[in-house]
Amino acid sequence: MVEREGIPCTDPTRTLIDLGAVVVDDILERALEDALRRGLTSVSRLRWRGRQLARPGRAGPAALRRVLERRPQGAPPTESDLETQFLQCLRAAGVREPVRQHRLRLTDGTMVRLDDAYPEELLFVELDGWAATAVGQLSARTGAARTRSCCSAGARCGFTWTDVVEKPERVAAEVAPALAERATGCA
Repeated sequence: MVEREGIPCTDPTRTLIDLGAVVVDDILERALEDALRRGLTSVSRLRWRGRQLARPGRAGPAALRRVLERRPQGAPPTESDLETQFLQCLRAAGVREPVRQHRLRLTDGTMVRLDDAYPEELLFVELDGWAATAVGQLSARTGAARTRSCCSAGARCGFTWTDVVEKPERVAAEVAPALAERATGCA
């Protein structure tokens, strides 16, 4: 227990475990990735505390274990809720998870960090959330130039918040064949 302004509260690790008892795994995963992104807890702490609290009939630790098991070992947290939902839509469609926050050297020598990538297939994914699309013209021009550079290096997919949240089946239906095409060398 921690105390905030005289009020006893659970810490973020315990809160995530308790949350697992009352929400579906996808919601727990979104909360977990947010807590990791903000540095409120760590995967090792979550595993340790989950083991401590595991008991027959206690759903929270079991849900947390399931969510942690689907994370690639050593993967960084997603950088946004949109990225988490993107990974969930791929998983729901049976598409293997990409590498998160992949670094790529462009032809001009510039290093960029892409949201998600399948480096062996040279398939890269960029996601544009509400904040990215609302920043303005300068950002749009910079983003377009970056996208063109990434395309020359093999990038194939870019999705918006609306695509991922409102049409996840369509997103997965675009990634899966592009991934298969690149894997067989037909691109």
